[in-house]
Amino acid sequence: MIEARKPLKDPIAHKDPMDAHHATHSAWAGGTGGSVDDENLVMPIDHSKAVGGEAVTAEPEILKLTERQLRRAIRRMLAEAGMPSSVIKHKQTLAAMSDEELVEKYGHKSEEELRKMAWRHGYGRMSPHYLNRVNSGKQR
Repeated sequence: MIEARKPLKDPIAHKDPMDAHHATHSAWAGGTGGSVDDENLVMPIDHSKAVGGEAVTAEPEILKLTERQLRRAIRRMLAEAGMPSSVIKHKQTLAAMSDEELVEKYGHKSEEELRKMAWRHGYGRMSPHYLNRVNSGKQR
């Protein structure tokens, strides 16, 4: 039977260990499921929030991505992880260019050279990525 008790003091404020015994006894035995505030030896605290992180959620978090989108993003990150930084920078520069600018810079290259460049940039073996962009820029 649980008798009415005062809330626990600060753990360091206990001068006599038996002072906190009555609270620990119920907590170690399984307690009453939290219906009495002082069953725990410490105050309830959200540890991740206390150290500056995000608060713990009360419900499961759900990603707003499909599994296919997540797998694609992971593959892209893994592909770029093995690339030298100069290749990644070059790939990003080309991605920022319009198709017309790509024609001006790489319109003279052969189909094989453009496919090899796309392969080096992680678009897949002999991908037509840059070839399609150059051809699209030439049609405009």
